[in-house]
Amino acid sequence: MSDNLLRLMKPFIQVATDQNSEKRLSVLLTIASSAWNYAVTNNEEYRDVLLKITPNQESHLEVMRVLEQLIVRKNRLFAEDERVILNCSVGKIKRKRIDITVSFLTKDEYLQRNETYH
Repeated sequence: MSDNLLRLMKPFIQVATDQNSEKRLSVLLTIASSAWNYAVTNNEEYRDVLLKITPNQESHLEVMRVLEQLIVRKNRLFAEDERVILNCSVGKIKRKRIDITVSFLTKDEYLQRNETYH
């Protein structure tokens, strides 16, 4: 799953690693995991969470633009992969190597869990 998420983010990673790399990659990872989960579940909560982390309208528009591109990319590259991301974080960044940790559920596990909590 980590490799798939990194591949999904690939067009944006160079930009994210230019300055303040760990923080920027962490934000990108949050956007990418929200895009992935939205593509799998169609749950608006994954879009809405991003509204809370954007400080102003300009940032919000940029995040939404990236989110939309990532949703399209997820559906194109990984249409059959219906795992739902629970948590992800940036590990080590060394030169061009980025390690991330991802925990996930199958879509069925996610739906069962959601039924339990709602």
